[in-house]
Amino acid sequence: MANTARLNLDLIAANQAQKHVPANEAYTKLDTLVMPTVLDKDFTAPPGSPTEGDCYIVGTSATGDWTGNDKAVARYEDGAWRFFTPASGWLTWVQDESAMYVYSGSDWTAAFGSAAYKDIGTSGDVVPKLDTAHTWTAAQTFDGGSTPLSLKRTDNTAAVGPYLDLFRESNAATAGHNLGMVRFRGRDGSGGSAIYGDVLGVIADATVGSVKGKFQMRTAVSGTVASRMSVESGVVVGSPTGGDQGSGTINASALYDDGVAVCPALRSEFLESGTVDLDFWDATVPDIEIPETVEDVPVYEDAEETVEDLMEDTDGSLIRKTMVKTVRRPVEEFWPIYDEDGNGLDAVLRPVTERRVTPAQTITRRHEIAHLFKRMLDDGFDPREPRQYIAKLTADQALPGMPKVDEFTTGPKISLTEKFERLWLALEMLALVVISQEKRITVLEDRLGKQI
Repeated sequence: MANTARLNLDLIAANQAQKHVPANEAYTKLDTLVMPTVLDKDFTAPPGSPTEGDCYIVGTSATGDWTGNDKAVARYEDGAWRFFTPASGWLTWVQDESAMYVYSGSDWTAAFGSAAYKDIGTSGDVVPKLDTAHTWTAAQTFDGGSTPLSLKRTDNTAAVGPYLDLFRESNAATAGHNLGMVRFRGRDGSGGSAIYGDVLGVIADATVGSVKGKFQMRTAVSGTVASRMSVESGVVVGSPTGGDQGSGTINASALYDDGVAVCPALRSEFLESGTVDLDFWDATVPDIEIPETVEDVPVYEDAEETVEDLMEDTDGSLIRKTMVKTVRRPVEEFWPIYDEDGNGLDAVLRPVTERRVTPAQTITRRHEIAHLFKRMLDDGFDPREPRQYIAKLTADQALPGMPKVDEFTTGPKISLTEKFERLWLALEMLALVVISQEKRITVLEDRLGKQI
């Protein structure tokens, strides 16, 4: 009797007697092997009270009625066991494990990796479920192409949203130990792998009851990755003297506002020369260089357009009126479409554009705090004279150099940076008063022959 090539189903021959016998045999095989499911795959002997139609994968070194049928699919039918020898690539669902298995030609293995359903995989090509804990002993790469790796939580309550938890399991935590890192890598100009920066979590204090952490923002400069900013109690930028100065503070080596040093040392220059060299200070302020831009922009034209509108008449009735309006609309033109042989096929409307070139521009800037100080000097104010300083302090109701009350209340808003710069200038001028007073006291001491 002929059989099919894959499932070995009996074929019914012409003029065959008892055609129902091979047909029913084929139906039984199909019922077993199409969309197959088995109760278990580890039994090595038949169960005690099988139910009609129960199927199993026979375990290794089977005994009893299953002897000699290792790895086969066993089906209980008409009070007896029937066996189907698997072929490479057969798939079946194992109910007691809630797992899909595939026959490799020699054994049944988890179809999608052992971890996919059993949560036991730790390495290799296993696919771990993401609803339980897993351990990887090697680096794992998730290549989503242009699709980002996204963490999402659907919750209408005030509960915590999606978060990434980096946990360092260590029983010997010590200050200075790294907690975790998010690293940014890419290709360099020659195609090699390069580290461009990372965000690093560090233990600052591991003492029970007073644990303290620190974030380091690190970037690559000249090929070397180093910390550029850290956040602990305060913020530390670079490597300034004193490090972290406490909650709410920023410690940095220098402060710039749009390329300009915020803290000019005008006091020393004024003490030496009695004036301020504006050319010198203006030279410390970089000009703003705006490069040339070239862009293609749509061309517009005025066109008349007929529109209809409903207007209310004096008696309240509605009148439909036709009006001609002038509107601005983009200019369009037909662009022909050709085949590979240059034959015209069609045409499409495309907007007309024109090339617009904006020339490069240089915006010259100056050192505004130095100019403010120079204006005060030109008005006759000399911060070296204590009487003048006190008179101006009384008249302005503010430290000389600082904004007056009306500048805060009625003038344009003063930026935080400008306030800081003017506070620095006020301190510089106050230092001049102190220096002047100290010199006067020294002269008096010399005349009186004793220390005051």
